This record gives sequence, C-alpha cells and structure tokens, in this order.
Amino acid sequence: MMDKLLKLLDKVLPHLTIIMSIMMLVFFLIDRANSYNTFMENEFHKWLALGLLVCGSASAIKLIARQRKD
Repeated sequence: MMDKLLKLLDKVLPHLTIIMSIMMLVFFLIDRANSYNTFMENEFHKWLALGLLVCGSASAIKLIARQRKD
C-alpha cells in the first residue's frame, strides 16, 4: 500500500511542481508589469521565488525525463 502511494507521489509531484512554478512565473511577470498588483511585496522575495521556480522546474523536468526513460 505504501509503495503504491510513493510511486504515485513520484509521478504526480514533478507535474505539480511544474504547474506551481508556472503559476509563480505568471505572478512574477504580472507583478513586474503592473506594480499595483502587489502579488509580491519585497524585491528579495521576488527574485528568490524566481530562482526557486527555475530550480524546481528543472528538477521536475529532469525527473520526468528519467521516469519516461525507465
């Protein structure tokens, strides 16, 4: 039972990471284009979130590619 759950999580988690990263990218771009939509208040947090979504997306894409190869 636990193995099935872990395998499901291995398949679903990278896709969720990509989806959430794209959402963060959209919020980042909207915030950069229109400062009145204060999605992200602090400049440091904006760049930190951008770095996080790039790393998370790259990691998720790499994992998906490895899973499809196996």
